[in-house]
Amino acid sequence: LLTVVADHYPALTSQAHALLETKFTKRISLPIVTDVFALDTISEMLASPLRFLSYISLRTRFRNRLLANHENKILAYHLKYNLWCEYKNDLVPINDDVASSLETAMIVRRDGVSGEATPEGILTRFKGTRFEKIISAIEDKPNPVAIDLGLLLLELSENTVDTINKSIEIILNRTAKDGNLHAFTVGVSNASTCLTVYCSKLVCSQVESQLKQHCAWRKYLQNVDSWFGLALKPDGSIQLVTKFSGEWIFDSN
Repeated sequence: LLTVVADHYPALTSQAHALLETKFTKRISLPIVTDVFALDTISEMLASPLRFLSYISLRTRFRNRLLANHENKILAYHLKYNLWCEYKNDLVPINDDVASSLETAMIVRRDGVSGEATPEGILTRFKGTRFEKIISAIEDKPNPVAIDLGLLLLELSENTVDTINKSIEIILNRTAKDGNLHAFTVGVSNASTCLTVYCSKLVCSQVESQLKQHCAWRKYLQNVDSWFGLALKPDGSIQLVTKFSGEWIFDSN
């Protein structure tokens, strides 16, 4: 839920946090209360639907653990570090000075002055990498499973992203040399999920059969909530995305 006022209201975020009584349910997340000017800035800096939805998702999830007097401060923190509270009892105070790079970027974009139009951080850190290319490809695919994977990938830490980038390069090189199927798996403990990435020269139907069987089997063995599968072609482009989710149930077979 987004409640948007038409006034410039610098203290709105902190007052909404202090005065608005909220109750979380499984179906409805905590609301975001902001002004139209902050919403304009969010949509300017996070122009793709996937990145916009990722921010909104994280923003609602950690609403009561972020201390800031304006939405722009929270957005600036997200652009710099990624909006993730690592531990359950984290309370993150966000200082005003974190927004300086965002303010500069908006002046560059809107007034045409010289400077950096994109703050250094999550939008620049992985530019040109395999990870960024996968995110861009998912943004162009109106596929719910691919979108779920994209939202998961955008929550990952920098170290995990680096691991994924290096592992993708390894399996692409191995497939290029011997033509065989190569794979790796990475776990995401904070989301109780895992991702298996395939690379091969097999046709889509063959890859799909093997990848789905692999993901279903590993999800059961690891007893996690979900398991994603991503198949890449030898050139690194996405061949298919699959996902298995649901409560673990014992299977005697």
